[in-house]
Amino acid sequence: MFDSMRTVILVQTSPQEDVSRYMILRLKELFRLPYYEQLETNVILPPENISTTSLRQLTQKYNADLLLVPIVKHWSWQQYYLFAQDEMIAEYNYHLAIYAYDRQKDTLTIYSTRNFSRDEASVLNQPPTILRNAMDQLLKELPYKRIPTDIKHAATAL
Repeated sequence: MFDSMRTVILVQTSPQEDVSRYMILRLKELFRLPYYEQLETNVILPPENISTTSLRQLTQKYNADLLLVPIVKHWSWQQYYLFAQDEMIAEYNYHLAIYAYDRQKDTLTIYSTRNFSRDEASVLNQPPTILRNAMDQLLKELPYKRIPTDIKHAATAL
C-alpha cells in the first residue's frame, strides 16, 4: 500500500434502485487499489439526512478520507406512440448528483448533471446509454481521478 492511499466510503441512499446501483458501480471503478481503499458498509443514508455534520461523523466512525453519496434526484425514461405522426417517441429526463465529503478539507461538495430529450424511439432506445453518458459527465466533474494528482507521493529509497 502507498503511504498516500485514501480510504473511500460509497454510501447508498436507496438499497435496490437500478440507477443508484449503476452510479455506485461506476464510482467503484474509479476508486480502486493501489491509490484508494474502499470500505464496505451497510449504511443507507436518506437524502434528507445528508449534511456536512452527518458525513463528517461517518468518515470519523470508519476512519475514511472521502465519502461519496450518489443521489438520483429524478430519473425517467419512457416510450409512447404519437398517432398524429405515426411514430414511436422516446423521452428521458434525469437529474443525478454526487455528494462528496472530503474529511481532510472538511468540505461537502455537490456535483450534478441533468438533461432532458425527446426523439424517435430508434434514436433514444437504450436507457443504459443515456445513464452511461450522464455518469461520464459527472465523473469528469469530480476532482478525484483514478490516479490522484493532488496527493504528494513519498519518494522510496532503494
